Amino acid sequence: PGNFRALEEMDKLAEKLGVGTAERLASMQTYRATAEKYDACILRMAYLFNEAGDYDESLKILTSRRFHVWEGGEGLLAPFVDALLLRGLNKMAAKDFGAAQKDFETALTYPENLQAGRPGDAGMEPKVRYFLAQCRKAQGDNAGYKAELENALKGWVVPGEMNYYRLRALTELGKAGETAAQLEEIRKGIAALEKPLPRVIDAYAKFGGSNTPAERVGHRTAQALYLRGLAALAEGKPSEAKELFGRALKERPSLIWAKAVADTL
Repeated sequence: PGNFRALEEMDKLAEKLGVGTAERLASMQTYRATAEKYDACILRMAYLFNEAGDYDESLKILTSRRFHVWEGGEGLLAPFVDALLLRGLNKMAAKDFGAAQKDFETALTYPENLQAGRPGDAGMEPKVRYFLAQCRKAQGDNAGYKAELENALKGWVVPGEMNYYRLRALTELGKAGETAAQLEEIRKGIAALEKPLPRVIDAYAKFGGSNTPAERVGHRTAQALYLRGLAALAEGKPSEAKELFGRALKERPSLIWAKAVADTL
């Protein structure tokens, strides 16, 4: 289609119908010129490249285009950070620690072209700092390793995923006695996601869309399963964690960190 909004709706429908990432990405690439006309459309392509593990292509989009924040728009910073972290982890696996460190350090930035300002809380920094610590450790920089673990503990975070990385940082700093509070925060995050949403009248729900009550419940269910998996890992239950990550991915295949963590088990 030459209509970028039709292309976006086509991919949203394909996602709802469970069409695979490779097939959806191929369709979007066929109409790349059309996708380029609309921020929300080309952003979907960046997310798809991340799901497909093609972080270079995702970053080409996210670093070369000036995006404009729109009402109800998806996060612009998250796919940028995800692509850099996951590419950095691949580079670490290949023993290319210098390149991995560069990716992790770039993930700490807030690019002007994404209109991404520094948040009032720690944002995704605990996760980034934790991986940066592992990279410094692999290079024999013990002082840098410990410093980044300490940095992972700075600032306030919303209860959930970031507490898992803080728990790991505390454990590696020899402060296992302080990890219970982080596990409790993960559980608070799970409880918040599993709490029924208030019943509201949505005049547009019958048309579907990406923010209907049914859609929000599905996303919250998947995220809660992912956090349950992290909690199980924190409690030393890798088999249970892997099963929970699998359920999260079945509910929402785009949860790339559920797959990334499961693949390490």
